[in-house]
Amino acid sequence: MEENESASLEAFIGYRMPRYETIPNIGLYLNQVVKYISEVLEPFNGMEITESMISNYVKKRVIARPVKKLYYRKQISELIFISFAKQAASIEDVQVLLLRMRDDYGEGVAYDLFCEWFEQALRSTFPQGGFVEAPDASSERNRIERIVQTIVSIVASKVCLERCFEELQGE
Repeated sequence: MEENESASLEAFIGYRMPRYETIPNIGLYLNQVVKYISEVLEPFNGMEITESMISNYVKKRVIARPVKKLYYRKQISELIFISFAKQAASIEDVQVLLLRMRDDYGEGVAYDLFCEWFEQALRSTFPQGGFVEAPDASSERNRIERIVQTIVSIVASKVCLERCFEELQGE
């Protein structure tokens, strides 16, 4: 395994989400919110948040409007959650889930649970020390098997997720 690959795996294994109480609550302008959340998302290729995305979430009432153009901890934590959840679900489903999580657990607890669950998923997905590499020709086969197994797991999880949202919205 190359040194860069090992370093990137270590970043996932040891990754820690910012907990609710550590998220700024002093009021950040839109560009500051984008910068803060972009730093949270930085280890995850392809995940981003933009000013226009946030403005759309406000227009669609997915998150609360800023107060005098300032965003606070509650909105920022919701935007972090949205950034991750929209990778697997529609924004409408994410909005329903946000409301249910907040109602069931309270905003800070719901967000911190999400952080814990995400970190656990990363640790279980990325084995300590990286992917097992055999010294012979079967190494490539092991890598291909791991990729196919991951695809199968994602598809099965996506089917399960869609069914869960159908049930949630049917309540």
